[in-house]
Amino acid sequence: MKIATYNICHCANFENWDGGEGPINVKRTAEAISEIDADIIGLNEVYTSGDREDFELQEEKLAKFAGYPYYVFAKGKEFPWSTIGNAILSKYPIVSVKKIIVSAPTPEERNPDENEWYEDRVLLCAEIDMNGKNIYVISTHFGLNRTEVIRIVEAVCKEIDTHSEVVLMGDLNLLPDSEFLEPLYARLKSVAKELGNNEYTFSTFDPQVQIDHIFVPKIAKIKKYTVYKNKVSDHRPISAEIEF
Repeated sequence: MKIATYNICHCANFENWDGGEGPINVKRTAEAISEIDADIIGLNEVYTSGDREDFELQEEKLAKFAGYPYYVFAKGKEFPWSTIGNAILSKYPIVSVKKIIVSAPTPEERNPDENEWYEDRVLLCAEIDMNGKNIYVISTHFGLNRTEVIRIVEAVCKEIDTHSEVVLMGDLNLLPDSEFLEPLYARLKSVAKELGNNEYTFSTFDPQVQIDHIFVPKIAKIKKYTVYKNKVSDHRPISAEIEF
């Protein structure tokens, strides 16, 4: 199976980047997704509603334009201009869906030296029937602050511990050697780390860090890992070909 993850930056296009955010182009983002040709792809920063037509139902449009018959969306935060969240597109039937909200820390729980950008985060969990074999996929997007990360890692580990053959993917906003990833390494293995691939995933126009990740069960055989060099979004999509 081929799995992928992609922070699409709500379909903003950065191919002609001039220092600002590019125009919304849902069809170009769908083309980039189609070119990856994954069986399952998790998407971060997807808009599903808003005050503009191109903010509406991006997950549905992307599934249609990229040729995915099955898709699901889970909202994270409601901004004044749109509702943002994660999506999973699949070529195979989605058997069940679980959406777990990880609330932003309260003011009392926050550290004074943290970034002020707090959001409610969400784990989008989907059980997918891959020709008779069910795979549990978690697509998520971690926050930037310590208190946020600790909370969402706990939620992810709880899901991993209650399911077999889990695939975790998303923009985790953490470097591969981050101490916050240690509980995940204890349960799963990083595709990039296993293959010794340190290619940067952010940003596309000035790559400096590897913060997008795919984790798979330790029993899985990793055949290939790819970081795509397009500049459609501000993140580079990544994919992995694995066998159970």
